[in-house]
Amino acid sequence: MTDVYRDFALGGKTDAGGICELMSARARKQTVRYVEVASGVKKDWDCEKAIRFLSDRVERRGALDDTKRARVVGVNVDGDRASASVRFVAGGPITTLPLVREDGAWRLDMSPRGRASP
Repeated sequence: MTDVYRDFALGGKTDAGGICELMSARARKQTVRYVEVASGVKKDWDCEKAIRFLSDRVERRGALDDTKRARVVGVNVDGDRASASVRFVAGGPITTLPLVREDGAWRLDMSPRGRASP
């Protein structure tokens, strides 16, 4: 779980494919849909291109440090679904992120673009 945010912060521009692999199929589709709308640019988006777009956006906002410091503070599992409680800033609020077991591996089940997926 923490790998998603570490990779996004440290390697989003060069390892977008690795980040996409940490996401569920649904989250990859959500990410592409979000970037299609948010970019305002008509092009052939795929998950890797979308992650690169989001990484550039996070970097421009100066939010990479928060992403690098993301810490999982708890996980609740219910069958093939789970939720991870993540704190992005020391002393800051806890964000709950959905996870799903897909092909035997736990994957982030939401777009890393923000909180709720479109």
